[in-house]
Amino acid sequence: MGTHVRKVTLAITNEEYAWAARVAKRTGTSISSVLSAAAKEKREREERDAAQARAWAEFVEYVTDGVPFTREELAAAARELDEVQRPRARRR
Repeated sequence: MGTHVRKVTLAITNEEYAWAARVAKRTGTSISSVLSAAAKEKREREERDAAQARAWAEFVEYVTDGVPFTREELAAAARELDEVQRPRARRR
């Protein structure tokens, strides 16, 4: 099955062009394919982030029965997460 493409003209900085040219040369592809892959990766990341945000919103709705967390509850949760993420010092 063929891929639908659209030919476009765009303006990018010299720095971005140089990066795309280096990647294209290293991978044996075209600058166009490098930029297309970068755009696709960005789009997929945005879609994944949006899906995660929707899932989190649904979870919060479920957990809170539609009543938002108070600032105090959010602060307490943040403190708990900080404690879990920070490794404890070793005792000798």
